[in-house]
Amino acid sequence: MAFAALSLSACTSTENLVTDLISSESRLPAEARTHEALANEDLMVFGEPGLRQFEMARRFEAGTHGFPVSLDCALAFYRVAGQTRTVLREDRAAGGSGQRITYLGFPPGRAAARRLEAAGVTGAPAEAACLSAIQRPAP
Repeated sequence: MAFAALSLSACTSTENLVTDLISSESRLPAEARTHEALANEDLMVFGEPGLRQFEMARRFEAGTHGFPVSLDCALAFYRVAGQTRTVLREDRAAGGSGQRITYLGFPPGRAAARRLEAAGVTGAPAEAACLSAIQRPAP
Protein backbone atom coordinates (compact mmCIF):
# COMPACT_ATOMS: atom_id res chain seq x y z
CA MET A 1 0.00 0.00 0.00
CA ALA A 2 2.81 2.39 0.87
CA PHE A 3 4.51 1.61 -2.45
CA ALA A 4 1.32 2.47 -4.36
CA ALA A 5 1.00 5.79 -2.53
CA LEU A 6 4.65 6.59 -3.22
CA SER A 7 4.24 5.72 -6.91
CA LEU A 8 1.16 7.92 -7.24
CA SER A 9 2.97 10.78 -5.56
CA ALA A 10 5.90 10.41 -7.97
CA CYS A 11 3.54 10.37 -10.98
CA THR A 12 1.77 13.50 -9.76
CA SER A 13 5.08 15.30 -9.18
CA THR A 14 6.35 14.30 -12.63
CA GLU A 15 3.15 15.42 -14.38
CA ASN A 16 3.16 18.73 -12.54
CA LEU A 17 6.83 19.32 -13.36
CA VAL A 18 6.30 18.69 -17.09
CA THR A 19 3.11 20.78 -17.15
CA ASP A 20 4.86 23.65 -15.34
CA LEU A 21 7.57 23.69 -18.01
CA ILE A 22 5.04 24.40 -20.77
CA SER A 23 2.60 26.58 -18.79
CA SER A 24 2.80 30.15 -17.66
CA GLU A 25 0.83 32.42 -15.41
CA SER A 26 0.20 34.88 -18.24
CA ARG A 27 -1.37 32.38 -20.66
CA LEU A 28 -4.66 31.51 -19.00
CA PRO A 29 -7.13 29.14 -20.64
CA ALA A 30 -10.37 30.78 -21.80
CA GLU A 31 -12.39 29.00 -19.12
CA ALA A 32 -10.15 30.51 -16.44
CA ARG A 33 -10.64 34.00 -17.87
CA THR A 34 -14.43 33.65 -17.58
CA HIS A 35 -14.01 33.65 -13.79
CA GLU A 36 -12.59 37.20 -13.88
CA ALA A 37 -16.03 38.74 -14.46
CA LEU A 38 -17.93 36.74 -11.81
CA ALA A 39 -19.31 38.55 -8.79
CA ASN A 40 -17.83 37.38 -5.48
CA GLU A 41 -20.90 35.32 -4.54
CA ASP A 42 -21.05 33.67 -7.97
CA LEU A 43 -17.32 32.96 -7.89
CA MET A 44 -17.53 31.23 -4.53
CA VAL A 45 -20.64 29.21 -5.42
CA PHE A 46 -20.25 28.49 -9.13
CA GLY A 47 -16.49 28.80 -9.65
CA GLU A 48 -14.70 25.66 -10.74
CA PRO A 49 -12.31 24.12 -8.19
CA GLY A 50 -8.79 25.37 -8.80
CA LEU A 51 -9.99 28.21 -11.01
CA ARG A 52 -12.04 29.69 -8.17
CA GLN A 53 -9.06 29.76 -5.82
CA PHE A 54 -6.81 31.17 -8.55
CA GLU A 55 -9.21 34.05 -9.24
CA MET A 56 -9.63 34.73 -5.53
CA ALA A 57 -5.84 34.91 -5.19
CA ARG A 58 -5.68 37.37 -8.09
CA ARG A 59 -8.30 39.53 -6.38
CA PHE A 60 -6.33 39.48 -3.12
CA GLU A 61 -3.16 40.41 -4.99
CA ALA A 62 -4.79 43.32 -6.86
CA GLY A 63 -7.28 44.42 -4.19
CA THR A 64 -10.31 44.26 -6.48
CA HIS A 65 -13.99 43.25 -6.05
CA GLY A 66 -13.95 44.16 -2.34
CA PHE A 67 -10.89 42.00 -1.61
CA PRO A 68 -8.21 43.79 0.42
CA VAL A 69 -4.68 43.81 -0.93
CA SER A 70 -3.02 40.91 0.84
CA LEU A 71 -0.06 39.15 -0.71
CA ASP A 72 -0.10 36.61 2.12
CA CYS A 73 -3.71 35.65 1.31
CA ALA A 74 -2.92 35.66 -2.41
CA LEU A 75 -0.09 33.20 -1.77
CA ALA A 76 -2.37 30.98 0.32
CA PHE A 77 -4.98 30.78 -2.45
CA TYR A 78 -2.40 30.38 -5.24
CA ARG A 79 -1.00 27.40 -3.31
CA VAL A 80 -4.47 25.88 -2.96
CA ALA A 81 -5.12 26.40 -6.69
CA GLY A 82 -1.78 24.76 -7.46
CA GLN A 83 -2.77 21.67 -5.49
CA THR A 84 -6.45 21.38 -6.45
CA ARG A 85 -7.55 18.93 -9.13
CA THR A 86 -8.78 21.20 -11.90
CA VAL A 87 -10.88 20.14 -14.89
CA LEU A 88 -11.38 22.63 -17.68
CA ARG A 89 -12.21 22.84 -21.34
CA GLU A 90 -9.36 23.86 -23.63
CA ASP A 91 -8.94 24.13 -27.36
CA ARG A 92 -6.01 22.05 -28.51
CA ALA A 93 -4.75 22.13 -32.08
CA ALA A 94 -4.21 18.38 -32.21
CA GLY A 95 -7.25 17.37 -30.19
CA GLY A 96 -9.90 19.72 -31.47
CA SER A 97 -11.99 22.18 -29.54
CA GLY A 98 -13.69 21.73 -26.23
CA GLN A 99 -11.43 18.94 -25.06
CA ARG A 100 -11.64 18.32 -21.27
CA ILE A 101 -8.24 18.53 -19.59
CA THR A 102 -7.65 17.44 -16.00
CA TYR A 103 -4.76 18.99 -14.09
CA LEU A 104 -3.61 17.56 -10.78
CA GLY A 105 -3.14 21.17 -9.71
CA PHE A 106 -3.72 24.36 -11.69
CA PRO A 107 -0.31 25.20 -13.27
CA PRO A 108 -0.76 29.02 -13.33
CA GLY A 109 -1.53 28.81 -9.59
CA ARG A 110 1.79 27.10 -8.94
CA ALA A 111 3.58 29.65 -11.16
CA ALA A 112 1.99 32.57 -9.30
CA ALA A 113 2.87 31.02 -5.93
CA ARG A 114 6.50 30.64 -7.03
CA ARG A 115 6.53 34.28 -8.20
CA LEU A 116 5.26 35.56 -4.82
CA GLU A 117 7.63 33.28 -2.88
CA ALA A 118 10.56 34.56 -4.98
CA ALA A 119 9.47 38.12 -4.10
CA GLY A 120 9.78 37.26 -0.41
CA VAL A 121 6.15 36.61 0.53
CA THR A 122 6.27 33.88 3.16
CA GLY A 123 3.10 34.04 5.22
CA ALA A 124 0.13 31.97 4.20
CA PRO A 125 -2.76 32.48 6.62
CA ALA A 126 -5.72 30.14 6.83
CA GLU A 127 -8.29 30.54 4.06
CA ALA A 128 -11.03 31.37 6.58
CA ALA A 129 -9.00 34.27 7.97
CA CYS A 130 -8.54 35.67 4.47
CA LEU A 131 -12.18 35.26 3.50
CA SER A 132 -13.36 37.10 6.61
CA ALA A 133 -11.55 40.26 5.39
CA ILE A 134 -13.50 40.52 2.12
CA GLN A 135 -15.77 43.57 1.89
CA ARG A 136 -19.00 43.69 -0.08
CA PRO A 137 -18.41 45.94 -3.07
CA ALA A 138 -20.71 48.94 -3.34
CA PRO A 139 -23.59 48.40 -5.76
